[in-house]
Parts: sequence; structure tokens; C-alpha cells
Amino acid sequence: MRIHSIFVGALLLAAGLASSALAIFATKDPVEPVPVERLARNAATYLAAHPNDADAHYILGRIHYLAFASRREEIMAYDSGAKDGGKPEPWRGKMGAGDGANMPKAEMVAHAAKAHEELEAAVRMEPGNPLYWLGLASFLEEFSKWEAQTKPENLPAALRSSPYTRCRVFYFNATGPAVLYTV
Repeated sequence: MRIHSIFVGALLLAAGLASSALAIFATKDPVEPVPVERLARNAATYLAAHPNDADAHYILGRIHYLAFASRREEIMAYDSGAKDGGKPEPWRGKMGAGDGANMPKAEMVAHAAKAHEELEAAVRMEPGNPLYWLGLASFLEEFSKWEAQTKPENLPAALRSSPYTRCRVFYFNATGPAVLYTV
């Protein structure tokens, strides 16, 4: 009888936890395509009010990175961050390379330069955050592939210094010291 009561109690607890987890996911705003210009403006406004918020730098960098990688004028974002005054929150799901091959190289370079600047700022502010290192490394890897294919002119100095080699180091930094001691 006692084992039966414990079993029923465990089932009820599991059901309660599962419904709580589902409620959390159900209340998350849906993602929708939002103009990069609006997301970047909202993120820059938020960053101006919170200049020491590493996550704000990361978010602004990610917005420009997604615009660069997708070659689109709109990227997916959560509804709440798309509204004026809200802290933008780009979607963290898969978003394939865009068909926006018509995005001018100058605009691609501008997005790349801003992504690089803001992602590096996030890493400088919180060097122990692996998400920031991964974001920067991923961006540099994507940029180096694009640069090799398109050979753009007038790159900012920070983007001319072997980004592919640097991205490998940054991937390593993201894994932290734990990797040093595993075989």
C-alpha cells in the first residue's frame, strides 16, 4: 500500500512538472520575420541605456550576424523583442543562408563589421561566457568562407587579420579548461 502511494505521488509530481514545462514553452512569444533595421535600432537603444550589459552587445552582434549570414533584410525574432522599446531577442533556431544574393557587398561588409565589433565587445566584457565565444567564432568562420568566395574590397582592419585562424582559437576558448584535461 505504501509503495502504491509513493508511486502515485511520483506520477502526480511528474505530471505537474511536465505541465509546468509545457506552460513555459506555450507562453513564449512566437517567432516572426522582423526588419533587421528595427531590431538593430531597438538593440542600439537598449545598449545606449545599458552600455555595460554584455548580453546587449551579444544580441546586437547576433542581429548583424544573422543579417550577414542570411543575406536578408528581415530575420526571425521573438515577437516581444520586435516591438519598439523592447529588448530584441533574435531567434536561436536554424536559419539557412538566404537567397538574398542581391544584398550589396558594402551592406554585407557593414553587417559583418558591426557583428564583429559587438560580439568582440561581449567577449571582452565576459570572457568566461562560452556563448559569446561561440558566437564570435561562428561569425568569423562564416565570414571567412564568404570572404574567400567574394573577395570584397575595403574591409575593416579587424576583419582582414586571418579570421579563420582566429575562429579556431575562439572555438577552443568557448570550451574552456575542461577540455584540456580530457582525452
